[in-house]
Amino acid sequence: MTEYRDSPAAEFWESFFSYVQRFPFPAEEVREAATLKVDHTLRVADSSLAIAQELSLPPRELLLVETSAIFHDLGRFPQLHRYNTFRDSLSQDHALLGYRALKREDFLKGLMPEEKNGIYQAVLLHNRLSIPEAVPERVKILRDADKLDVLGVLVELYLSPAKNPLVALELPENPGYNPALLAGFREHHSSSFQNLTCLNDLRLGHLSWVFDISYPWTLREILRREYLETLLSLLPKDGGTQEAREAVDTELIRRLGIGLKESRP
Repeated sequence: MTEYRDSPAAEFWESFFSYVQRFPFPAEEVREAATLKVDHTLRVADSSLAIAQELSLPPRELLLVETSAIFHDLGRFPQLHRYNTFRDSLSQDHALLGYRALKREDFLKGLMPEEKNGIYQAVLLHNRLSIPEAVPERVKILRDADKLDVLGVLVELYLSPAKNPLVALELPENPGYNPALLAGFREHHSSSFQNLTCLNDLRLGHLSWVFDISYPWTLREILRREYLETLLSLLPKDGGTQEAREAVDTELIRRLGIGLKESRP
């Protein structure tokens, strides 16, 4: 992230960092998870701006895109503080927690009412399984940038010998997976994260995000960084995961004209 103090959204960054510092995290693994979310926010803001610039959005919209990214995971800090987990199903919806904090703290003072409402909407919708078709560009940009960075964080986690259990959503490393997660690949949509039983379920869920990416820029970045190939390499080799691989490859070819690395000429 470019030095945030030089950003047009500098005052919003100051509010974000000030808010985060209110939550003490004495345990090392919890503190590490909180730091990860701060770093995640910085990267999501960078990617959001990259997408917005690719779309040639005007300067005011760039400010609103960046501000949406700054506050999108605000709810992760009270969630972690109160519940010691990042699993919404075991605590509260972190998007809703963030929306409530954003309104309560009045961090968006100075923006026009319609601009505030657009950012509230982006925060509330950033983690939804699906969204209405008629949403502002800012919502889709945030969802893409968030997914791109989460994929990177999780790929790094999967390859690490010492996994932070909070970042891994406290899921065990079992050899199988829940076959219900394959439905998303057959129906070409993201799989639900409601019934995760192990890390392979989480990997399949993240792999299915390819069907929920809005912009070619994001897909190209995902391919360039080989996140999908890495996820596939860590899954069991069977008919179900082969079906998932083929569905992902077909979607990439449809959207970009290029598939997974091993299927390229």
